[in-house]
Amino acid sequence: MSKWDSEGLGILDWPVALLGAFEGHHLGYGYLLAVYYSLTGLVSALSAAAIDCICGALTVVFAYRTARLLFSEWVATRVGWWVCFFPLMIIWSAQTIKEPIIIMLEGAALYGCLSIRAYGFSIRSIFLSILSVALLLTLRFYAAYITGAAVLVALALPQLKKKRLSWGAGLVVVALVLPVLTGTGASSRHADTFSEWDVQRVSKFRKDIAVGTGSGVESSFDMTTTRGLGLATLDGAIHLLLAPFPWEMRLGSLRMILTTPELIFWWILFVRGVIPGLMLAVRQRLGDVLPVLLFLFGLGVIYSLTFGNIGVVYRQRAQLMPYLLMFGAYGLEHRRMRHGAGKSPPVAALQEPNRQGASITAAVPVLPRPARHIEYTWPVSEADGRARTPGPKTSRSIIKSESPPGPPQAGPSSDFPRR
Repeated sequence: MSKWDSEGLGILDWPVALLGAFEGHHLGYGYLLAVYYSLTGLVSALSAAAIDCICGALTVVFAYRTARLLFSEWVATRVGWWVCFFPLMIIWSAQTIKEPIIIMLEGAALYGCLSIRAYGFSIRSIFLSILSVALLLTLRFYAAYITGAAVLVALALPQLKKKRLSWGAGLVVVALVLPVLTGTGASSRHADTFSEWDVQRVSKFRKDIAVGTGSGVESSFDMTTTRGLGLATLDGAIHLLLAPFPWEMRLGSLRMILTTPELIFWWILFVRGVIPGLMLAVRQRLGDVLPVLLFLFGLGVIYSLTFGNIGVVYRQRAQLMPYLLMFGAYGLEHRRMRHGAGKSPPVAALQEPNRQGASITAAVPVLPRPARHIEYTWPVSEADGRARTPGPKTSRSIIKSESPPGPPQAGPSSDFPRR
């Protein structure tokens, strides 16, 4: 901000100046604070934390609406409350870091593309997805590419079951984002960065963040071999989803120990909800959840490969948590519906008079009754097959299923079969 003041830049000069956020790696948060401080004049860490609080609150909205598009109202309601009160989501919204902004932009981009897929092309939704992906490039460029790929998949494959492609909305996204990447030179810088991350670089990064920290986890996997690379990725994926584990609590700080209640809830939800819900969604609704699965898989592989610190992977889990909670709620809903079908039979209340003449209520279970078959035969006409006039020796038999009479109920009853 001081640089802008020294150069005498006004509000009209900001659009050109803000393009500088694309000229380096992860410079967007600094430019965002510069704009915020220039507009409000509140230069303090507390006012900067207000931005994270707002983004954390908007994340709840996008998580609820995304879950409502993909699943039911029951699932969406629980996802909204969980994202709102989950300590993992709250802790980052109360600090001056860019994590809540990244999570909010990822949720906005996915919601925009899924909304287009559900309701058709919309300028507002396409603008929301494009703006979110463009801003992500200035905050965490690899997350922007993964989110952009998920957006393109959602727009290009709106009806996977019908085997019909729709490239119009996807081409609009590419046509608007590509000039920004090429014009600012961001695409070439990002390509060079991706090429630098080979196996040796990844292995060195894992060791650097593991050494010298209380929550570091050193591993002895040889990542130059296929087996070692696979085991290292699997170890990182397990820690990404479930760490810290009980035996790792003694190695960490007091803040790690304070996460115990949240972790117990998360472990139970993961086993009872996330795993069954994910399997059920892949088996029955793959076309609907494919963009979310691509997003989870892309970020999950990157964070699993670079795992070396429990604190870092705990923070990275926050990016995946809203969508994992969706699958968790979906799994619980399926379990609830499945167990509801096997509950005890409903109870019918019967009014019976007692000795004093008053009525008492007796609870009688209504059990399922086996059906019996009754055969009805009546004469029909050969001309039209309808029972208007009796025909000569021509009849038709109809088998009708009727259950024996159940408990006595109020009101008139009749044994006449219903058609």
